[in-house]
Amino acid sequence: MARHALTEPAADLDPAEIAGLMCGAHAQVLSAAELSIGRRIAGATRADVQRALWEDRTLVKTFGPRRRSLRRAWRRFGARRDGRRVGVGGGR
Repeated sequence: MARHALTEPAADLDPAEIAGLMCGAHAQVLSAAELSIGRRIAGATRADVQRALWEDRTLVKTFGPRRRSLRRAWRRFGARRDGRRVGVGGGR
């Protein structure tokens, strides 16, 4: 639990690094994914997570194949803004 910043909020990680620790965040509602990431960072606000997604683009929002689930992926994992993965199965 400590590895995923659940026992104590991380003071030195940003939203993208938290998503990397979690191997991505999954939620069916955008605000729930923001909360899942934001609560793991000391002093973070919802705006910090939104900034990482929409301005800094260090997080990527994708839709899952079933039930239109939202997933947040760390850009280093190869996710693209259009939901395809870079270099994995030709983007299928």
